Amino acid sequence: MNKNKVEMESDPFNQQFKVITSDDELAFYILTPQFMEHIVAADEKVDGYTKIEFENSKVTLALNNGKNSFELTKTLWSKSRLDETRLRFRDEFQNILSIIDEILTKDNLF
Repeated sequence: MNKNKVEMESDPFNQQFKVITSDDELAFYILTPQFMEHIVAADEKVDGYTKIEFENSKVTLALNNGKNSFELTKTLWSKSRLDETRLRFRDEFQNILSIIDEILTKDNLF
């Protein structure tokens, strides 16, 4: 399948991300201004980068910040750090869920 790079309508998004697609129209349908804002914000929150891949009927979402965010160590289980650990987990999940929620607004995506 022939794939090409597409420039989106957001300069901050284009500076941070590369969109490669075999269907330009579908890329613009999925990557609405609101969705692009969610992705840029997720990168900032996790101090890393986001990779989203749409292929056939699958979506792969990865937020990479070089940390094992959901890997618990003995230190994180201590009573003094438990609330902090829970809050960090919730923040990480919320970042992922905000992107998933935006994907799910596309009723006929799949």
